[in-house]
Amino acid sequence: MWHRARFAFLLLLSGWIVGCQSTREFNYLVSETLDFRDKKITSIVTKKGDVIYYDIAGARYVVDVKDTTMERKVIGFSIENKPTSTPLENILEINCESRETDGAGTGLAVLAGAGVVLLVLFAIFLATFRIH
Repeated sequence: MWHRARFAFLLLLSGWIVGCQSTREFNYLVSETLDFRDKKITSIVTKKGDVIYYDIAGARYVVDVKDTTMERKVIGFSIENKPTSTPLENILEINCESRETDGAGTGLAVLAGAGVVLLVLFAIFLATFRIH
C-alpha cells in the first residue's frame, strides 16, 4: 500500500519535476527582420490588410538568391492547406511564437529518472543474490 501512495505522490509531482513549457507570442514589423528569423511564424498581415494564418507547422522566413537579386519572403501552408509565398515587401506585420522550457525542472526530471534507474538496478542486483 505504501508503494502505491508513493507512486501516486510522484505522479502528482511529475508536472513540477518535468518543468514548465510555455509558448510566447510575438508581433514584429517587417523592419525587425532579425528578430523573427528563428521563430515559428503563425500569421502575417499584408499591406492590403489581409491576414494569412498558417497551419500548426507554421511558416518560415527564407531568402532566395537568384543571379544578383535576393528575394525575401515568408513561405508556408495556410490553415486551408494551400501553399503560400508572400514577398516581404507586401507584409506589414508578422506574428510568431516561441516555446521556452524551464531548465531547472528538466534537470530535476533527469536526476529523478537516473535515481529510479539506479533503484531498479539495485533491486535486480539484490534479487539475483537472494535466488542463489
